[in-house]
Amino acid sequence: MLSVQMEQRVNLKFLVKLGKNYTEAYAMLKEVYGNECLSRTQVFVFKRFKEGRKKNQTIYV
Repeated sequence: MLSVQMEQRVNLKFLVKLGKNYTEAYAMLKEVYGNECLSRTQVFVFKRFKEGRKKNQTIYV
């Protein structure tokens, strides 16, 4: 059985593949999981990771 966090990450990936942006996907996760939902920060860390950015990479402008 998947942990609740892993289940949410799978659902997040699914929602993004359906064309939802991460803000919309987070709102849907929040509606379904309530207090057990990943934090907004965790969702956007996952987004950066999926886009190829490593945790400690620095972006120079």
